[in-house]
Amino acid sequence: MLFILVMDVLGHLVTKVSDEYLLQPLARRALHHHISLYADDVVIFLRPSASDIEITLDILQLFGEASGLKTNVQKCSVMPKQCTEEDKSVLQEHLPCQISDFPCKYLGVPLSPLKLMKAQIQPIIEKIGDRLPSWKADLLTKAGRKVLVQFVLTSMLIYLVMALDLP
Repeated sequence: MLFILVMDVLGHLVTKVSDEYLLQPLARRALHHHISLYADDVVIFLRPSASDIEITLDILQLFGEASGLKTNVQKCSVMPKQCTEEDKSVLQEHLPCQISDFPCKYLGVPLSPLKLMKAQIQPIIEKIGDRLPSWKADLLTKAGRKVLVQFVLTSMLIYLVMALDLP
């Protein structure tokens, strides 16, 4: 619980900087800057400009000094979307981390700006299907198997459907 409260501070720092217009808007419609926090994973959505990158790195350094949770930038990755070659060179110049392409995996879910093909989702379906044989064990009653299928498989599928537009 304490870790979640500390990570919430990072979210508020990014929101505060965005509200004070220190970061460029993400689109013409003045979309708010977003930060996604899940446990110790952080995703920050930014424009690929030197000033935005420097401000974000300063926020991460300030947060690390205050909380003791330092960011290892070498373990980070950047996934540019709709960026020119000039934008990508700015990213490489200012961020000492890996530049990756889509599709990528985040929290076990394949992400892509385009609709995923059936072949890209097939490994997830197989992973879910691999759980079924172990549930046929003699130690489980039919009611026990029904509960496992009903709650475990359903929750796995709901998790995927919330994040993906399935083919």
